[in-house]
Formats: sequence, structure tokens, C-alpha cells
Amino acid sequence: MELTQDFKSALWVLEKLENNGFEAYFVGGSVRDLLLGKPSNDIDITTSATPLEVKDIFKKTIDIGIEHGTVLVLGREENYEVTTFRTDGTYSDHRRPEKVEFVRSLKEDLRRRDFTINAFALSANGEIVDMFDGLSDLKNKILRTVENPFERFDEDALRIMRLSRFVSQLGFEVEPKTFEAARELSGHLEHISIERKLVEIEKLFLGDYKAQGIDVLIETRSDEYCPGFKELKLKEFSEIEEKNIVLAWSKLLWISDVEDAKAILKPWKASNQMIKDVQSVLKWFEIADERALNDYELYKFGLKYVELIDENYLEKYENLIIKSRDDINIDGKILMEELKRKPGVWLKIALNLIEKNIVEKKLANKKEEIIEWISSQSLI
Repeated sequence: MELTQDFKSALWVLEKLENNGFEAYFVGGSVRDLLLGKPSNDIDITTSATPLEVKDIFKKTIDIGIEHGTVLVLGREENYEVTTFRTDGTYSDHRRPEKVEFVRSLKEDLRRRDFTINAFALSANGEIVDMFDGLSDLKNKILRTVENPFERFDEDALRIMRLSRFVSQLGFEVEPKTFEAARELSGHLEHISIERKLVEIEKLFLGDYKAQGIDVLIETRSDEYCPGFKELKLKEFSEIEEKNIVLAWSKLLWISDVEDAKAILKPWKASNQMIKDVQSVLKWFEIADERALNDYELYKFGLKYVELIDENYLEKYENLIIKSRDDINIDGKILMEELKRKPGVWLKIALNLIEKNIVEKKLANKKEEIIEWISSQSLI
């Protein structure tokens, strides 16, 4: 297998481990993406060396999950997560193993992974290690768990939601027994944190095969463990292609006639910025549904939302006389001095009036004209 530059840049880590007598491989989703001809995400490395042995071999490391066998090896340009071969103990909460055990067997390490297409290992010389027939599944576009699907989903219920996410990203079909187990055990998703679910849902929303992913989400009953989804028109949303997560959430809420975006997004523990962005986009949609946005509305939204929502308004935005209050040739201090008035509510009203009228081209952005005009307004 011909390695891409991302993998070649990380070869020194594998070679150093091997030179010290240990096995080492690239592993996981980056190997799958390489086989699919897709850009690789983070490149992960697995090894027979224990975390302490890894730390002895490399001069610069950070313990980022050493209890689970993971050490971050620091390079000149890139850093790499190196994880010891391991097996997982029992999963009493359907989320995480109670303990992990370090082993020297690659097969035992790969056996604990979720799907066959994520259970590849790649050696430094480009050889693919495929112990669970993942190459066949990759060729036939099949999603299948490693060994018993009931065991894999019982161990970590998030894998049920990851199933829908991978369908959305790859367009693969779900192997029947895997689907049966996902549907039967979907109730275990109630044990999964909303933060982990959010990561999978947002990746699903941006997938090239979103309609298929949403179908699997619904058919496995996984959607029942997604806050607010009963109120949302997922089927209609599945036909809308979107590659920006703010717009994806916004379009889903818009077509679902949701009036309170915060009520939907807060239970997902979405960030305050995400909630603000979605609320702003929905406000834009509401205006645009009736008419074109005017200059003052574009000014208030700002360049960020113009570029995000509709770049057809970019030229109109660029032609605005001012882009922010800092562009006005007068400020509150000058206004108080010229009008010989003390601070008060009047000042905020005056500045808002000046700002709006300049944007609407009713007032020139010149100090003398602004003073003369605002002096004539009865509001102050």
C-alpha cells in the first residue's frame, strides 16, 4: 500500500519503536480513509510497547491517557498518539470498560474495535493487516461489527449511533445482524453522555449520504435518545445538503418550524456561541422568507453572517458606508462635549439614531452634519 505524505511523516515513530524490539502499526480510521482514497484525519499508532516503554524510547512525551495506554509522542512538526495493544475489561455502564489490560497481541487489540473497516492495521512497509475481513466489507461497502454485534454494542452503546454516522459519511449498507443488534440494544443509548452523542450527530448531519444515515438513525430507534428529535422533521432535512454545522442545525430547525432554537440546542449542551449563531441564522431566514434584506439589517448581522448564509449579499454589504460604530466620525465623548450634556439614556438613543441613519444613507458621515442633525431630533 502506497503511503501518503501524512503517514510518511509519522514513519519515524514506527521505526523507532521497531528498532527497540517492539511491534508498531498505524491503526484505525486513518487507515480506512487511506484505503478509500480519502484525506486522513489524525494518524493513530498502536504498539506492543507499554506506556512506560514508549516513554523510555522517546525523549518528549505527554501522558494524555496513560491509564488507557495512550502517550502523546512529540515530534518537530506533528505529535502522534501512541497506544499500547490492549484488551478491555467488562463494560458495566455500556460506555467504558472498568479496566484495560495491556497485551502483546495485535489481534487482541484489533478485536476490541467497533467495525471491521476500522480494525485495520498498517505496517511501516505498507502492508495491510486485516484479521476480520474488513477489506471485503470495504470493497462491498458493508458496515459490520468486529465479531458479535450484540457484544460490541453492549460494550459501548455509542457504537450504535456511530453506525448511523458512518452510513452518512460513507454510504455503506448495514449488515443485517449488525442492524438487528443496533435496533435491539438502542435503549442502551440512554447511558451515553449527550456530549458524545452530539459529536456523532453533527458528523452525521454533514455526511455525503445524510439521507441514508438518518434512515438508519430512525430505523434503529436511535433518534428516540436524541433530545428534541421528536419535534424535528428529520426526513425532510435529510434531503438538504449542508457542509456547515451552524447552517445544518439552522435549516433543520427552520423546516421544523421551531420557534425557540435554544430549547432544542440547550439539552444538547451546545455552546452559547452555537446557540447565538443558529438564532441569528433563523432570524435571517425569517426576513429573507418575505423580502430581501435591507442595508441596516445587513449591517446589524455583519460580515460573518453574510459570508456564512448568503454571499450574494456580499457586494451590497461591502458598499455599506460604515461597517461598525467605530467607523462613525463621532463618538459619545464628542457628542456630549458638542451638545454640552452629561451621560444618560439619551446618549445611547442618539448614537443608535446616528448609526441607523448613516447606514440608510439618510445622514452623511461627517462630524458637523451629524451634530447639526442630532441637535434637531426631539428625542434628545
